[in-house]
Amino acid sequence: MSGLRRSLAAGAVAAMISAGAQAAEPLFETFAACAGRFSAQLEHAWLMGEGDFSETSHRRAQFVNLVDAATTHDQKRRALEVRIDAKMAHAQVLTRATFSISPEQQVWAARRAASNLQICTDLLLDS
Repeated sequence: MSGLRRSLAAGAVAAMISAGAQAAEPLFETFAACAGRFSAQLEHAWLMGEGDFSETSHRRAQFVNLVDAATTHDQKRRALEVRIDAKMAHAQVLTRATFSISPEQQVWAARRAASNLQICTDLLLDS
């Protein structure tokens, strides 16, 4: 990642942390949603037999660790709820990208899934 991109990503995370309670979505929820998305992506790749899962598995593990670090004991239940909801939503998009009879829907869903994962990946400093 270029120095500028790394700085922007670090700045975005710092801004989310400093926003604290005023943020539209608490940091632990953002990380939980990303963990859920990468869980769905990993499961889909495995079910479809789509080659090497190491990068997806690594990203998922990174977000699981971030969820654990950013979540208080009282927020654990909410974090799990967000993670499961995001996993289900991402799985639906992946299903549409794979099985829709409409080529336009397949393209839209594939782009949407990739965009959602990229948003999450951009939060990581090593991306």
